[in-house]
Amino acid sequence: MATRTKIRAGDDNPDGPRVFSDDALTPFGIHFTVRGVRPFFFNAPDVDAYVAAEERRRQGIKRRAEPDYEEKVWRHDGALAVPGWEFIKAMMEMSRGMPDPTKSGAKSMRPIIPTALSAQEEFCVFVTRNGKAPQPIRAWDTIDQRLGRLGTTMAPLRRPRLEAGWVTGVTINCIWPEVFAPADIVTLMNRAGLRGIGDATKIGMGRFVVVEVSEPLEISWT
Repeated sequence: MATRTKIRAGDDNPDGPRVFSDDALTPFGIHFTVRGVRPFFFNAPDVDAYVAAEERRRQGIKRRAEPDYEEKVWRHDGALAVPGWEFIKAMMEMSRGMPDPTKSGAKSMRPIIPTALSAQEEFCVFVTRNGKAPQPIRAWDTIDQRLGRLGTTMAPLRRPRLEAGWVTGVTINCIWPEVFAPADIVTLMNRAGLRGIGDATKIGMGRFVVVEVSEPLEISWT
């Protein structure tokens, strides 16, 4: 990859990140705003809930008939969110058929992605737009109920769900600019949207399109 794109250099804001100088040596970040075109399924792993379930099983107590759906969602400052890592994971999956740009002998680009790229935000908040100022989403739309495979058996799966139209943003930082140019990151994010984020991506959930892309900015390490 690494098709170089010349970006204006400078320091418009001394107290903030500098405009990126694409010299193939400067680590950079790009912010993406994405809009969901398929529903988003929550299924967050909760360590406390897992330990409590193990304790109930050890004591022979039957599992709760109705799960606590709040345990299945991610939140940031009270708003529903998705881990930034989900975007890196989607980029990894969609790069399986792309060649390794480092010529290291890897079968595809996939193992290079988490080395070169990371999400700046630990959690990316879901917002509504609807022509108004973005507002954080604090409640899911519905509980999705369907049969799914758990191990070797079929069982009912119930997960909080956001309907298509959800919006969130993530900043992808690149610390390997000699391998990935800004245009490469945009291509990978667009491909990631075809795979989707969240749970149930194998059945097409969580897919998104990129609606806004920022200029690359030099990464601020402080």
